[in-house]
Amino acid sequence: MTNHSLVNNTTNTECIVLCPDIETLKQTQPSQSLTLVKLLEYAQGYGCGGGTFTWLNDSIREDDGGIFFRVNALGGWLRETQGFINSDWFGYNSNDEKFNVAPVWLAVLSYAKKYGGEVTVPSRNYVYSGTIGMEVDLGIFGFVSKGCKVDASSFSGTLIRVFSSKGYPEGAYLNTIFSLSGFAFVGNRESENIGLLTGHDNYKYNGQCLIQHCSFDRFGTNIKFGNSTWRYKFNHVNSRQAKDYVLHVPVGLIDSGESIFFDHCQLFDGGGSTITISCNSFTINMISCSILNTKIIIDAAASAKLLMFGGNIENPGSSAGNKFAEVVGGHTCMLVLNGTTLTSNNPSSFRQSLFTVSKNNTLVFESIKFGSGFDNIENNESMRMYVSPGGGTVMCNNCILELNSGGNKIPVHDSFNSLYNGGFESGNNSGWLLDNQENPDQTAIVSANAAKTGSFGVRLTSYQDKGIVSLTQKIAAIPGKYILASCWRRVIKESTGSAYSGAMMVHFYNSADVNISSIGQNIASTISDWSIGGAFVCAIIPPGTAYALVSLSSQYGAIVDFDDIIINIL
Repeated sequence: MTNHSLVNNTTNTECIVLCPDIETLKQTQPSQSLTLVKLLEYAQGYGCGGGTFTWLNDSIREDDGGIFFRVNALGGWLRETQGFINSDWFGYNSNDEKFNVAPVWLAVLSYAKKYGGEVTVPSRNYVYSGTIGMEVDLGIFGFVSKGCKVDASSFSGTLIRVFSSKGYPEGAYLNTIFSLSGFAFVGNRESENIGLLTGHDNYKYNGQCLIQHCSFDRFGTNIKFGNSTWRYKFNHVNSRQAKDYVLHVPVGLIDSGESIFFDHCQLFDGGGSTITISCNSFTINMISCSILNTKIIIDAAASAKLLMFGGNIENPGSSAGNKFAEVVGGHTCMLVLNGTTLTSNNPSSFRQSLFTVSKNNTLVFESIKFGSGFDNIENNESMRMYVSPGGGTVMCNNCILELNSGGNKIPVHDSFNSLYNGGFESGNNSGWLLDNQENPDQTAIVSANAAKTGSFGVRLTSYQDKGIVSLTQKIAAIPGKYILASCWRRVIKESTGSAYSGAMMVHFYNSADVNISSIGQNIASTISDWSIGGAFVCAIIPPGTAYALVSLSSQYGAIVDFDDIIINIL
């Protein structure tokens, strides 16, 4: 130790002692002239953890290993904190890149739990190992950094739990003061570990808990919600490449699910892991968030919701078109996409519909642009649609199509098919009007032989020498709305004297029954197996339209089968 004069005036002489490390500090006794100590570093070779200490006469306060160091029964040296708590003060070795920071951070969090304040972690790379995770009580203290990376690949358990122990009404304002902020946590993707756990079994008032500017990467479950998770706020948080769940809301949570918000977050590169909401009556809101190469699954028994406002769902860099979302709960579950960008890179790689919604559940598209070029979805499913056929309810409000992109267009879902009996599953052609030019040889027969899916389809048999047979159905049509169509068709017998065996058409009429315009797609005069038709039967319904007439036809001796005719108006 070396003494240096710090202050020298007529009233007193105050000296400072330069201490090389904590062990020396704990052996330094105070005196009348010695009231201030300058610590150079926590331990020799650590390169950090130093600071200024003053003597505190206190026979009760415990040595906490970072702020107060007891010297004798009467007192000890108290660090000058200047309003914050630096994690280095509790014994981090900045010169050892493999140093296990777990005991240091557990000690500093224990101190913060007792005395409150904000724990600041210097920006550098850390290693956190062992089996004891961290608890951050945001009702009492904050845990913040400006961009440190934490390697927890050798850790086992739940790495960090965020909650508030303050009840109501005290917690109503205390919970808004602190946050978990500025950390990048990286786990071991082969483990069952949890990166972040929210809520608490013993503390119920966790509203306004804030996690921001953090990332959770490569845990078994990156982010898991626990009991009493409500009104949590996630701001600029990333979750990536989990083993099982990028985000998991498990079954049976108590006192949870109210007003959970993700703001400008990214949940991505799932690699088979998912965003799964399995808890009843649980609602998550996402604002301007990105979900990339990660499936959303809502499978709660009842009343779980995910609402996305803006943001995007996409499959960047993926060679396989994986499903975007499944709403497959028991009942009253909902996914709402409002202004969300749906980007399907390499759309021809999709072998299944982008979305699934099961019976008694709902999928809402609001202000969505639907893309094109999905040429292979029918390989695995009965019809080429954005949402798997059958099941629950799909709603589209203020949505648009890429009319000028050149790619094939597909309907959104059959739950709002404008046609009655579009699949002829009634066993007859009810809802359709037959026009056979008063020729009994021109027929429209509903039978199993004409079915592609289900039990029935319709076979249109035309008479040679310019005969045309058609089925038509009148549907409501609103000017300015988008209309698009799809059907299964096959040619059993080609036409004679024409390049086309038939067509699928939509004709637009005004209130005076005058045809305004028509759109449609011809069927080549070649014997063929089942294929999708109607991909380019799409348009903006023209001004003055009072109704539309959908037409299926066969001509000039051709025999054509039709099934699953779908008209969507957006």
